[in-house]
Amino acid sequence: MAEVRKKPNENSISLVRRFSTKLRMSGILLEARKRQFKEKSLNKRARKEKFLHKMKKIAQIEERL
Repeated sequence: MAEVRKKPNENSISLVRRFSTKLRMSGILLEARKRQFKEKSLNKRARKEKFLHKMKKIAQIEERL
């Protein structure tokens, strides 16, 4: 976790700027964004069903053409 302490005679804007910089440099925010939309991996049966469904749709589209 990024932590900054207010220095003497430091205004809040520069404190927030230092915190933002430290957070960006640590990579915490980037890691959180990656984890936000991570999907669980499917098991073998679910992958197979998804593939068959996709192939069925492709076949229907090709029949129309």
